[in-house]
Amino acid sequence: MIYSTDKRSTSKTSRSRNSETSPTSHSGAKRPRILVWLAGLGGAVLIAAGAFFVFGGELPTVGNRTGIDRGEIETLWDRGEFFELIRLTDDLLAADPLDVDALIFRGLAGYYGAASDIDLENRDELVRESIRYLRRARTLSGERLSAEINLVLGFAYYEQGRHFADLAVDHLNQAVELGVDNAAVYEFLGLSYERLYDRDRAIDNLLLAADRAPRDISFLAVAERLVENNQASEALPHLHRVISESDEPRLVHQARFILGQIELADARYERAEEQFRAVLQDDPNSADAHFYLGELFDAMGDGVRARAQWRNAVQIDSGHAAALRRLDS
Repeated sequence: MIYSTDKRSTSKTSRSRNSETSPTSHSGAKRPRILVWLAGLGGAVLIAAGAFFVFGGELPTVGNRTGIDRGEIETLWDRGEFFELIRLTDDLLAADPLDVDALIFRGLAGYYGAASDIDLENRDELVRESIRYLRRARTLSGERLSAEINLVLGFAYYEQGRHFADLAVDHLNQAVELGVDNAAVYEFLGLSYERLYDRDRAIDNLLLAADRAPRDISFLAVAERLVENNQASEALPHLHRVISESDEPRLVHQARFILGQIELADARYERAEEQFRAVLQDDPNSADAHFYLGELFDAMGDGVRARAQWRNAVQIDSGHAAALRRLDS
């Protein structure tokens, strides 16, 4: 498995309830999975940033029951004022608990409101409420807005963690069958299949996402999973694309680490060293780059130079667990 070993890569998001951690890598380091924010509430911010993203720029078409003020809903939706929309729909549902339109918008607003709430407990509760209202709306609404409801239910079930991955997959696939065809649905499908240990379908869907919205982080996510699936040769074009085209140093460095380890595994030592030293040229304080150079020299049988690089890693980051284990061995 190929991950950053620098403890500083652990973000608040990756420590949340739904974060993924990698299995033990060759160095024995347990690390939060890189790119996990590709989906989940971290990735939901990407979707919620434009309230019309999921619906192709259109406000979902609803009926006009029990005094629904479409103009007010449209204004709140357009502005991304999801908590005010929650207040409005709660008032409507207090008058009529079976108001389908209010149920739909209460569920949608709950999910997108969760993406903007900094309180993790509030997020969890908003997502659970979103599921409850959308399931009720789905029962009462028949075919109306079925694609949109299934889509957001899939997103919300993904947020509930690994044990709900099968429900996320079911609803997201229903959304696709009903005509949803955007990067978000395939990203969530890919990560949901991954939670079900179906790597082939995970990769297929992440590739579909990257095809519909080419992003450096998407190509890096695909490359990482291809390597995990023993398809390193298929990962190479994606890694080279990130390295040559991305303007985000963090992603370029991660791509170089993955590429360097592929070269190292195939005993192409000069090529591996080129990748690790390229990171150091950009960032002389990269503890990971020194660690991987240590791995390189160790593979070449030069223990003295290997330990020197691991010491460099620890001097930069005194808590670099993988380098410390190497020095203690």
